[in-house]
Amino acid sequence: MIYDVDIAKQIAKSLLQINAIILQPENPFKWASGWNSPIYCDNRKTLSYPEIRTHIKQGLAAIIKSHYQGANIIAGVATAGIPHGALVAEELGLVGSLLTISLYAVFGWAGFTIALRCTDAFGKRLAVGFTVLVLSQATLNLSAVLGLAPLTGVPLPFISFGGSHLVTALAAVGVVAYSGYTSGAKVQTAKANLKTIASWLSAESSKVCTAKQGPSNNGMFFENGNFNTFVKCSDDGTALAYSASHFFYKNGKFKNPYTGGNAIPNKAVSSSFNITRNGLKTVSSSYVAKGEIMFFNLGGEGMAVVFSNVGDTNGSDKKEWIIIPAPSNF
Repeated sequence: MIYDVDIAKQIAKSLLQINAIILQPENPFKWASGWNSPIYCDNRKTLSYPEIRTHIKQGLAAIIKSHYQGANIIAGVATAGIPHGALVAEELGLVGSLLTISLYAVFGWAGFTIALRCTDAFGKRLAVGFTVLVLSQATLNLSAVLGLAPLTGVPLPFISFGGSHLVTALAAVGVVAYSGYTSGAKVQTAKANLKTIASWLSAESSKVCTAKQGPSNNGMFFENGNFNTFVKCSDDGTALAYSASHFFYKNGKFKNPYTGGNAIPNKAVSSSFNITRNGLKTVSSSYVAKGEIMFFNLGGEGMAVVFSNVGDTNGSDKKEWIIIPAPSNF
């Protein structure tokens, strides 16, 4: 359908001038649809001629304004139609074009932020790789539309028509988002390990030494395979820290979410168990790595401490501890 005869004539004349139209009636071209055609129009050539592509852009924009005033989406069919669709979108509204570029900038910021927050090298590489992939395709496509780079047929991510490319782009987004999700999950798991162990120790001490439900009514046993120890209800926290370190180390059920190993490191059973409140603030990450749990006696206060480096979603260290009453307080 021809909406404007004058525009159609001028565009046809321009196409003939740059040899974009090829006639082969005896050896017809076969389109992607399977149809045979004696004529082929190579619209890609128009992109190399600024005056012609501008005239086409303005003509298409004028037709859309006259006959499709409610149009709010412009999609160019792959591959030669993609740059024309982008050019028409630019002609119809600069705000929309700037918004599109801004959304790509936001996508890049989010992707690289997730990469920085990932706590493992593989997750960082995945996030950076897929973010760069999407941004590089967008940059190349927009550069081709503006005449700054040769047309390569690279689609514009999330916008260009084409199901397979859209699936790939959305998969990239999913991988990047999942990398960010796993970072948060590791932090939450480390916090859950800390709270579960502290709650159990506090509840056991209270049950045994308050209700007198323990062996001999004066303490509690820690039994785990070849490790057995008895904590008296008169303990100020030292024996509890020592027994808890050995018990949970031997138990091995609490896993470090950052390494997959035992959350209670081997050094926990051979370290000094006494510490002060100020000392808790100065424990280094080289001593307690992310995801590890240590046990201390809070010297002179009749308290025990469950200590952990839970980390944060930025990949940094974050120390947390829970102070629980020693058995002597019950």
